[in-house]
Parts: sequence; structure tokens; C-alpha cells
Amino acid sequence: MTVARWIAAARRAQARTSALSLPWWWGQQLGLPGVLAVVLAGLALAVVLAVRPGLAQADRAQQRQLSAALQATAARNAAAPLASQRDPLEVWLEALPPATRRGESIAQLLALLGRGGVAAGSADYLAEDHEPGLLRVHVTVPIQGGYLPTRQLVAAVLTAMPHAALDAITLDRGVDAGHDLTGQLRLSLFFRKVPR
Repeated sequence: MTVARWIAAARRAQARTSALSLPWWWGQQLGLPGVLAVVLAGLALAVVLAVRPGLAQADRAQQRQLSAALQATAARNAAAPLASQRDPLEVWLEALPPATRRGESIAQLLALLGRGGVAAGSADYLAEDHEPGLLRVHVTVPIQGGYLPTRQLVAAVLTAMPHAALDAITLDRGVDAGHDLTGQLRLSLFFRKVPR
């Protein structure tokens, strides 16, 4: 009977060994870190296979949104001409006040000069046509006073009237002890000619 028990035990051991032969072999060949690496690689593969369809769907949705945004931008650009395609002179002329408002602009200039203490009654005006659609009014005004008030006056005029330009300013020491400086202030006012 011992032989029969021995044969039965051998068969049981063979059944256990054949069922566990591959993991047993891996365990023998790779060791515990190797087996853990194989298990983790299998889990990573399972996660990638599970997540990949969702990522592909999100990527397609993002591409559709980008395509829609590009189409909307192209439609807007086709409807409105680009500012870079427009002539800069035309853009500047459109920003100027029309020549019909020349009187209002000169009145505004005189008011600013009066607040700055400049006698505007002795100002000289000269209007000349420039390029098609542009009118330039030259204004020459004598000035007297200190440097700081003169500088503040010029800054006030240029800030309040964007269509004004400072052509020149000449300053000399005043002969009168009450005034520091005398000189001339030359400005230009630009207007857009209105077609007739």
C-alpha cells in the first residue's frame, strides 16, 4: 500500500505542478520583481485598452470644435475686409473731422488758447488743400509766459484735438521783466474734405 500511496501522492503533485507550471516557471526565471512587472504591464495594457476609445472620442470632439472655430473666423474675415488691406491714408482720413466742422475746431482751439493765457486775437490762419480729400489749416499764434504754462498749453491742445499737430514753436527770452519767454506757436489742423 505504500506504493499505491506514493503513486497517488505523485499524481497529485503532478496535477498541481502542471496547473501551476507557467507561473511557477516565471517565478523561477524572473523572480518576484519580474512577476510584479509582468502583472503591472498587463494592468497598464488593460487600462490603455479601456481608456483609448474615450480619448479618441474626446479628440474627435476637439477637432470638430477647432474646425467650427476656424470656419467662423474665415467667414468673419471674408465678410469684413482686413484693416491691413486698407490704405492707411484712407483710414487716417476717415478719422479726421469733416471740413464743415472747421469753425467748431477753430473755436475750440481759441478757447484752449484763451485758457492758456494766449491772446488769440492776433492769430493768423491759412487754409490749404493737400492731397485729394485733405484740408490743412495753419494757425500761428504769438505766445508770452513761462516755459511750464507754454508746455501745458501745447499738451492741452494736442490732447483735446487729435486732428491737431504742432508744426513749430519758437521761444526767446522776453525783454519785459514780467514775462519769461516770448515766441510763436505754429499748429496745423487737419480736416477731411466732404465730397460735393
